[in-house]
This record gives sequence, C-alpha cells and structure tokens, in this order.
Amino acid sequence: MNIALFPDILMNGPLILLDVDETLVDINYKLTCPASEWHAALRRAETRGAVIGLNSDSAYETLQTRAVAYGIGGPIVAERGALIAENADAKVLLANREARDFKKLRQAFLRALTTGANLSRYLTVVGHVNEVANRLPRLPTNGCVNGTAVLINGLRECSLSFFVRKQSRHGWTKDVDALDEVIHLVTAIGAKKFPELWEARDTDRNPDYGICVYHHKDTKKSMACDPLVKLFGDREIYMVGNSMSDFMDDSRVKHCAVKNASPEFKKCCILVAGQERTRGAIELIDQVTA
Repeated sequence: MNIALFPDILMNGPLILLDVDETLVDINYKLTCPASEWHAALRRAETRGAVIGLNSDSAYETLQTRAVAYGIGGPIVAERGALIAENADAKVLLANREARDFKKLRQAFLRALTTGANLSRYLTVVGHVNEVANRLPRLPTNGCVNGTAVLINGLRECSLSFFVRKQSRHGWTKDVDALDEVIHLVTAIGAKKFPELWEARDTDRNPDYGICVYHHKDTKKSMACDPLVKLFGDREIYMVGNSMSDFMDDSRVKHCAVKNASPEFKKCCILVAGQERTRGAIELIDQVTA
C-alpha cells in the first residue's frame, strides 16, 4: 500500500486495545505463536492505519516492558484504567486520584509481614513478582523456616496485589487457607488504618492463581475512553479480551473475544475469534482492520 495516497486511512484507522493475560499471552506470559507471526500482524495493522495498545489490570511498568517487548507502540492503560499513557515513552496520566492511598496500604501491609512473630511466619518478597510466582513451585524449600510466602507487587501505583504460596513437600504451592489467612491480615490493616479506602475497595480473590488484587471501586477500564479520544481523535475503539474484567462500559467501545474467553464476555462481543490467545488476537486485529 502506498501510505501517502491514503492519509485518511492512517488518521481514521481503529484504536485496538488488547488485554494481556490469557488474551495476548498465556499463563506463563508467553506469546502462543512465533514472535515473527505476531510482529507481522502488527505491521499489517499499522499499515492499515490502526493504533494498537494495551489495556490491563497489571501495573504500568509491567505493561510498559511488555509493550516494548511485543513491539506495541500505542497507548497503555494500566491498573484497570487508573493510569494511562499515550505510549511506552509518554508521561503517565493519573485517572483516579482516590486510589493513590493503595501505596500507603502496601507499606503498612509490608511492615506487618516483616515485624514481630510474622517475620518468621512469612517469607516476604516485594517487586516484580509475577515471574517469581510462576517459578516458585520449582524452587527448593530446604532450610526455609517460613511456612508461607507472600509475594507483593511493588510496581503498582493505584492498587494492591499479592500472591500467596504454602510450603509443602511438593515445594511452594497454592493454598486457599494460606491465601485467606493473608487476606484476613490485610483486611485488618485496611479497615483500621485506611477506612475510607477500604470501604471503597473492589476485591478480586482468585484461588486458582493464588492471588488477591484490590482496586478502588471507581477504577474502571472505561475511564480511559475520554483521555484516549483526546489523544487519538475520533477513531473506532475496540477492546480485545477474555473475561468480563475486560468489559469497558462505554458505548464508544466495541468488544471482541478470543476463543478461550468466558461465555459471559463473548455475549458482549461483536466478534469472537476461532483461535485462542495470541492467534485469536491476531485473527481479530485482521478482521477489524480488513
């Protein structure tokens, strides 16, 4: 295509937002097709004037790293809409100021885990913990006196998340009772020290992943719509995802689902891919930009 002959296509191509976990990548944060296949799809879409971005519950810094790794040059919407940037190099905009106290809650939670009797009870890890959580089951427990591991995401600005693993003869494994024990601890801290924030919390407890995530109840992915329109103009907006957490409650957004999406989310979508995860995302991008 001679781009110079079709300027309107470049200015009015769709803005396509992709969820990450179990949409663009698998549970191990890997593309489910060769990287060359993914990058070729990106080039096709960009040639047709599309802008491709990420819209996820994850921390901004995590998404920034993935955007660079996956070659995505469009907007980044992080922490369920609380943080928005035009691209991986742009200034980050704070969309929900009410959620800023989650960083203070994280610090109080960390102090509680690392003082008194809890110091020997919990193995506490803070930082970019997603990869650590995946590798932890394969790490030995020999010599570790701590029975429970708590892995706190230290990159989040407007939310709180942590993985919990229990020491067993099989290594560090997911354990519902251990997860609920730590949730009880953070609940006591939040209710006592940050009552307004805690009253406004939205809890995502996921025993299958051994994780708990807290957002402010007013933080929604749809918060990104107005800033995105200001940044990218009057383009059609598409959201590609796999669950109802990817639903953007705004009439300007058209939803699309990869094959492995939940039945509930598929009912909200105008397009459903015939393939799962990365190849499903590619299929939907090709359809939207055709």
